[in-house]
Amino acid sequence: MWLVNLPKLVISWDVWNLQCAHFRKLHSVCLAECDAMVEITWLLLVPNLQSLYIVNCGGLEEIISSSEEFGVAYDENTFSKLKTLALLDLPNLQSICSMNALPFQSLETIHVRRCPKLRRLPLDSNSAKNTLKKTQGDEEWWDGLEWENETIKARFIQMYEC
Repeated sequence: MWLVNLPKLVISWDVWNLQCAHFRKLHSVCLAECDAMVEITWLLLVPNLQSLYIVNCGGLEEIISSSEEFGVAYDENTFSKLKTLALLDLPNLQSICSMNALPFQSLETIHVRRCPKLRRLPLDSNSAKNTLKKTQGDEEWWDGLEWENETIKARFIQMYEC
């Protein structure tokens, strides 16, 4: 699914059938230039998501909101099939999710460019175990990341490329 150059797009949850079978069929989502979106919690309804690209969405502050509005919440299966996560030109992005860490059982690649307010990744020592091949990002961003502890930082620094 590609949503591109929709500066006023707002997704109203009450319009969606939260059990929509079509979301289960989505494997790739690309959001670009959708400045009105502040969060995209509806991604919780895409259990088979393998690729997520978010580019130049100036209003985006959080990917998965901590709110359990409409009975949708994230858990250990959130993004369990995600292989590629690309976050580019998101000047207001502060959080992927407020949960301390996600398992990311299939994650292979993380790309983060020009996301100056993103200070934490939802990773711990069990995240992306044996799957993560590389993390790419601006050097200044990487150096400013906050980690739960030095062991976790040391584990992920091995996969980092600027």
